[in-house]
Amino acid sequence: MAKPTKTIKRELTPRKLEWLARTKVLFNQVVEFYVRVLSTHPNLLNTHSDDLYSVFERLTISNKKHPCVPYPLPWSIPAMLRRAAIKKAYGVYQSWHSHRQRWEKQKNKATLKGKKFAHRPPLLTRKYNFSVQFYKGAWKGTGVENELLLNLWTGTSWTWVKYKISGRDLPDNWKALSPTVVVKGNKPRLHIPLEKENFNYPKKLEVQTKKKDFKIVAVDLNMGDKLAVFTLLNSDGKALATKFIKGGSYLQSRRKRLLGKIAKSYSKTGIISSGHSRHKWDKIKQIQDYEAHRISRRIVDWATSQGANVIVFEHLGNLKPQKGKYSHKQNQKRAYWLKSKIFDYTKYKAFTNGIITSRVNPANTSRLCACCGEWVSRHHADEPIGNYRVGADNFTCLANPLHRGDADRNASVNIGLKFLSRYDLVSLKGKPLVERPRLVSGLYIQGKSLALSGRRVGMF
Repeated sequence: MAKPTKTIKRELTPRKLEWLARTKVLFNQVVEFYVRVLSTHPNLLNTHSDDLYSVFERLTISNKKHPCVPYPLPWSIPAMLRRAAIKKAYGVYQSWHSHRQRWEKQKNKATLKGKKFAHRPPLLTRKYNFSVQFYKGAWKGTGVENELLLNLWTGTSWTWVKYKISGRDLPDNWKALSPTVVVKGNKPRLHIPLEKENFNYPKKLEVQTKKKDFKIVAVDLNMGDKLAVFTLLNSDGKALATKFIKGGSYLQSRRKRLLGKIAKSYSKTGIISSGHSRHKWDKIKQIQDYEAHRISRRIVDWATSQGANVIVFEHLGNLKPQKGKYSHKQNQKRAYWLKSKIFDYTKYKAFTNGIITSRVNPANTSRLCACCGEWVSRHHADEPIGNYRVGADNFTCLANPLHRGDADRNASVNIGLKFLSRYDLVSLKGKPLVERPRLVSGLYIQGKSLALSGRRVGMF
């Protein structure tokens, strides 16, 4: 089983950038060469990982034992960089082969049913743009802290170049693996993958759910000001504590302001060229990434402090933005992407702390009462009870008006109950007896409902 991994980025001295670029070009040419060898001999995919380098080098590298090889490598490249290229090529071809098999399986399935299959087969990429990974031997230390030597191609020969490193230090209890040099603009960075040492793997859920102190944290992700609401539940389904993370309104306004500027610059020319508004797009990406890391870190830290075993999310995979202006549509699209990022970041951070992450069906998690399972009315504080207004802050159960409170907290509890019912720890209520409330479209401002020509406007 794989250990938890993460990558840290450190800055390198911006020198000999042309040599870094030449090394990258040569590295990708070698990757392309070995992909062609694999295309000629697909049976090499069955090679065991321990024999991978020896098998490929026997076919491409001549020596005293094997002076004549069927596919001689036309470039002189250090052994460790060559082996990194072999591993990349093997991964590329293996990925393509898996996609090809899946495509053939889907095609055969459609043919047997007499259906038309219009999907094109996946194509094997011929040109690559991988950053160079330096195995041990292609880089070495100098004996001075925060310095290293990289073996680079000058265009005529291989030479060692010294670089100074700055940035965050390596964390304790993490083992550094082979680094990769990534150059963006004039800034070379060293991406160092880390593997956690002395890691205790979490037990399977079937085993953990039988513990008396089993706890879960159920997370409801939103698009309003409350970006995340998560509730701690025990194995009986009792809600023990709830935490709110706000900042959604400020995030949306920042993102929409930048998207509006991009839309205006597009409208002036009518042409979207490569690299247009690159600075603004990078800023939006950085804002999104920061928020995803901020929220996921707070979720994991809180779950760890509460002794939770599992973090549960909704499986939100089919979210699509509503029709509207460019900036509005792009803003909503990125709000949906943020939800996926939060889940992905939480997953690897939680695993590092020995916590498992799971997902449940999102159907009716916001529309049912967590106490009795009946339909709820979702409304603002000054709005009459009866309808369901998407994105409103409060809820009131239509069967028992005493069941009321924060709508997002109610949704998070329902998410947790769905997960617990999967392992027969709780039983969900039957079908609601009261009539389902009408879904209300439009805005509600200071006691007035404003319909917007049939177009639904809400937080979700």
